[in-house]
Amino acid sequence: MECKNVPVLHPTLEELANPIDYLSQRHIKQLGIQYGLLKLVTPDGFQYPRHYRNSSIKFCPRLQKLSYLDLLNRNRLFFFRQLNNYLTVKGGAKISQSYVLMSNNRQVFLYDLFIKILEFSKTEDSPKKRAKHSGDVLQMVPVKEVLRNSKLWFHLTKAFGADSEELRTIFVENIEGFYKYVYRQSQSHLYTPSFRDAYPKSLLSDSEETSAEEDEEDEEEPECCICHKNKKLQDCELCHKTYCQSCEPLTDTSACNSCILGNGYYGFAMDTQVFSIQQFKDNYSVPDTESVATLETEFWSAVGDIESEFTVPYGADIPYPKTPKNLADLSMDLLNLPHAKRSLLNYLPRDKEISGMTVPWIYVGTRFSTFCWHMEDQYTFSANYQVEGARKIWYCISPSYVDKFHSFLQKLVPDLFSRQKDIMHQLVSLVPPDVLIANGIPVYRAVQTPGEFIVTFPKCYHAGFNAGYNLNEAVNFINDFWLDYGLEADAEYRLTNKRSVFDMNELMIVILRDFTVSSTFDGPLVRNCFRSLLNAVNRTMKLLTLLGDNGERKVLLPVEDSKKLIGENEIYCTHCQCICTFAFVSPGKFSSVTEITALQEDQDDPLQDIFCIEDSITLCVGKGSVYFVQDMDEVNALLRNVGTKLDKCC
Repeated sequence: MECKNVPVLHPTLEELANPIDYLSQRHIKQLGIQYGLLKLVTPDGFQYPRHYRNSSIKFCPRLQKLSYLDLLNRNRLFFFRQLNNYLTVKGGAKISQSYVLMSNNRQVFLYDLFIKILEFSKTEDSPKKRAKHSGDVLQMVPVKEVLRNSKLWFHLTKAFGADSEELRTIFVENIEGFYKYVYRQSQSHLYTPSFRDAYPKSLLSDSEETSAEEDEEDEEEPECCICHKNKKLQDCELCHKTYCQSCEPLTDTSACNSCILGNGYYGFAMDTQVFSIQQFKDNYSVPDTESVATLETEFWSAVGDIESEFTVPYGADIPYPKTPKNLADLSMDLLNLPHAKRSLLNYLPRDKEISGMTVPWIYVGTRFSTFCWHMEDQYTFSANYQVEGARKIWYCISPSYVDKFHSFLQKLVPDLFSRQKDIMHQLVSLVPPDVLIANGIPVYRAVQTPGEFIVTFPKCYHAGFNAGYNLNEAVNFINDFWLDYGLEADAEYRLTNKRSVFDMNELMIVILRDFTVSSTFDGPLVRNCFRSLLNAVNRTMKLLTLLGDNGERKVLLPVEDSKKLIGENEIYCTHCQCICTFAFVSPGKFSSVTEITALQEDQDDPLQDIFCIEDSITLCVGKGSVYFVQDMDEVNALLRNVGTKLDKCC
């Protein structure tokens, strides 16, 4: 099944002079919602400004091992490493492959067999038991029940097209011992790794350097890497991290959960060589003559080959160089687009630069370098301009199919989502378009060449690859149409523990303050902000009422000038990572917002933890102070003033 191409637009020079007005037209907005991504071909006479020379930009490229980016294959390899780590500490012989070749010459991946057993166990439960464990990604039954369940093995025979006794033998010889271990961990709620490193080591790390080797130069007294105490310590035999018996009791094995159960983490290795764009161009330029169909076949074959070592460099997320403040007035210059007419990013202070969002990033591609499935931060629009080079092939999923896409991914690799809730925000996962289309998820394609823009609309998943060396720039922007998507992103980020780039509530406060003193305004935008902020304030006040006397004292932090600037001194919940716009609870003693934001970046003292009001209730946080970041009387007064003015003028 082939991908259909996205619509191609041909704006005039006059239309490009006001790009947000152009993209906000009803028929174009409808196309953006339907497809998620549009291609803009620039007209004759359009000249995109260059603010740097290829020789002046220096960067270290990512090294992308394509077989590790296939989401299913990566989890098969994770499971293979987990099995062998378990066998290592148990003194058993390691298995040599991630799959077993059946008598009918079909491959059965050990991971696939393990997951199918878990899936069937969950569907076999009674409705009452399923309801009790509805939130569990992994639901296990004792191994005896697995082996004697004839319905299960009949189901597996159909799923794998293989003899049930042969499948049972594969399970017993390769998985049974590990399954028993995981089952014991799941019963004691230890299946999730004990903590999350800022920079965890992946089971698929390309570096063989161990934590022990990294720590050789550290002469400080050993301590638990979780609680930092130095009593009853023990070292993991595999990663050599140090734990105390309270935080990570190494009972069944001499290895920690992250090594045997896995943490699901994967990140790109970085090249040690520094390149300029010109050097990269000289090294990696190849003729761009193959058909798109041939390129797609070759690329997705390389991604899908689990045994392939094919690795490519990619210059990604390269900071844009400092440029003069007085740029030529071209709105489609990506340096200007975030602050073009009608962009809501104009409500951010002009001197507040968010790299990659309000300031472009540069991307330098090579043949088959890739950008994995992702949505833009806070579901914003994005614009990508190709400066020079070979074609860039894009794929996109319409916003209306995002939920179905998520459901498919969670069924594909359910255990990964129990460890890495934000996996699809990490830009390290690919699923081939034909697999998605076969599962009822339409995927569209765009082929970008020099002088063309690609615009992604809010909540659009996109991915792609490069046909050879190319140079692109990308930036974000938002308009009034985006606001509801931004609020939706905030809600999703709370569930996946991803930090927002800027505070949505603070943005709406600034928009409403501007409305109270302005004679011209966007009525629908103001009403939407008014309703949304009112809901947020009312929800906060209800939660504070539910909190009751759990807070020993209530403290209004000084409202510093910097806090009034969106994106400055945001306070994040330690648990869900949401921004605490109005208030938070903490056992710590704080005197200013600046003090908190300086502290929270690298603090690991639970006595300094910060909890949003909702988490302080649901987690039953003990006694602490309720800190108000905003004066709620002032916020309520603002809402009253806005409501009064709306009643008079609308």
